[in-house]
Amino acid sequence: MKEQFELRDVSVSKGAIKVVVEKGTDTVGRAALIQVGKLALLEDFRVAHDARNQGVGTKLLQEVERKAKENGVVVVARIGMFCDEDSVAKYVKDVRFLQSRGYKYYGIYLAKKL
Repeated sequence: MKEQFELRDVSVSKGAIKVVVEKGTDTVGRAALIQVGKLALLEDFRVAHDARNQGVGTKLLQEVERKAKENGVVVVARIGMFCDEDSVAKYVKDVRFLQSRGYKYYGIYLAKKL
């Protein structure tokens, strides 16, 4: 990652891990995991459009995965990613990004808002 980007906030609390990357005073990336036993759900994963392709996403994943492993997590899953993007093309790009970093597509889930 280029020097202008820094991990500024790495917090671990019971059941949650959060990492923020900043450039100066601007947040350019964030990732959050929710831990359930040995499973962690990558609940939030975003990189500002102007900060993409500069290593920010990779740095975020590496840091949340490192912290998760320290807390006994053995599997990280990303669910509901499509709702984070505004087009199918961006969704596919995000899936490919995660796959290039070792994530595997195991299927999909259904949910109902009550």
